Amino acid sequence: LQGFPCAQEILAQLPSINAEIVKILDSVFYINDTADLYFKAKTDFTKDSIDGYTDIPSGSASFFRTSIYINPWVMANSTKEYIAATLIHESLHAYVNYWYFQYKYYHVIDSNQFKAKFPIFWDHYRNDGFHNQPSQSHNEMAERYVDLITDFLKSYHFNISNSMAKAIAWGGLQESDVWKTRSDTNTIYNLNHIARQDGTTTNNNLYTNHHLRKCD
Repeated sequence: LQGFPCAQEILAQLPSINAEIVKILDSVFYINDTADLYFKAKTDFTKDSIDGYTDIPSGSASFFRTSIYINPWVMANSTKEYIAATLIHESLHAYVNYWYFQYKYYHVIDSNQFKAKFPIFWDHYRNDGFHNQPSQSHNEMAERYVDLITDFLKSYHFNISNSMAKAIAWGGLQESDVWKTRSDTNTIYNLNHIARQDGTTTNNNLYTNHHLRKCD
């Protein structure tokens, strides 16, 4: 994330913020010396592009490498809480990918072990195959990790409201099956865009009402 010191600082803080997040990410990316995760700015992305994406991984049964590309507009303009959630969101994609590759290609774990870790992903994978992996991962996140990301954000910034933390946690999951069953999606959508800081000037100024913080 060269050139974006605020995002770099947030990334450096992630391993120490929330115990459950640490437990998930440490199991692959911080303790495991054979797995490397690279965060990079996607220089051709704009305000209207997606916030980020996780590249297809490479490696072998004994080594795993993947890159996460983050939208530079988000790193330059969005609130710290939104940037932090984006980094965690994409890291969770990488986490699922890691174990999928350990199962599918390297046979380090079997299907029962993978299914126990990611039961919702498994159900969608059986129907759609890996070519729809982002959608499968989003369904898994929506079912199992929204509360985890919410708790992470409240650990990261104690003053953030429950409603705003939850809204940010839903970022990127608007195509998931669970999202489509909710009745409060308009409220979540509006709060999410206040945190992203991509609306009107009036709307953007509301971030202070929700105790969100901008990069200096």
